Amino acid sequence: MVCFAHPRPDCQAALIISAVVFALGFLLFIGRFMGGGDIKLLTAAALWAGKNSALDFFVWVGFLGGLLAIGLWLIRFIIPALFARLKIATIPRVLTIGEPAPYGVAIAIAFLLILLNGKIAGLPL
Repeated sequence: MVCFAHPRPDCQAALIISAVVFALGFLLFIGRFMGGGDIKLLTAAALWAGKNSALDFFVWVGFLGGLLAIGLWLIRFIIPALFARLKIATIPRVLTIGEPAPYGVAIAIAFLLILLNGKIAGLPL
């Protein structure tokens, strides 16, 4: 069975996992907890990871997303005082308190980690 352009024996499971991820992500998007781009990236990465690597992928996403959130939370309290001391007027939007966290970074790094660890097949060259 060929799933898109890459031969995979577990296509049905990968499609089911990605559909569930998209459905749950859609609910998160409606509740304004995650952005649409993050949901699309998470769905595509889950499709490629398939059933064998989905759990590893989601654990890495959770861990890296948590690190990102904690890091941004700490930095967002330090940066305004530092910028005020240095008399720099504009703070980058991502470092402003109240702005959303760019979880796409955590999703992409998690996918690269399972790809580099050989948990999923890479792109055919």
